[in-house]
Amino acid sequence: MAGCWIDANVVRLGHWRGADATNRIDTWARHPDGNYGRGVQYPFMHLKSGAYVAAWDATKLEPWKQMLRALLVCSATYDETTRGHISCEYIPLPDYGADHKYSVFDNNVACARWIRGDSKK
Repeated sequence: MAGCWIDANVVRLGHWRGADATNRIDTWARHPDGNYGRGVQYPFMHLKSGAYVAAWDATKLEPWKQMLRALLVCSATYDETTRGHISCEYIPLPDYGADHKYSVFDNNVACARWIRGDSKK
């Protein structure tokens, strides 16, 4: 569905963070009601063992990178693109990266650097 939105040139603002399509349970974080968080956010950087609830695998970022590449190609293609901003959004909430042992700041920086310079690879 998101590809259709990109092709239709209707995406105005993008909050980008690596995402894990499996949406695994985050056993390190709980909501106030006691339910576990969901692991929507996927680290952008190679991590040391024990920094994430599972072994880090760079290939899990490929679907996300492909979608962002499509957005960037679309932005470069339309004369009057609707895109205003693209931001990185690694955040430490229970459904994202709460209680993980990696730096959300460092992952935001790595993600931004990829967007700015390595997005063609």
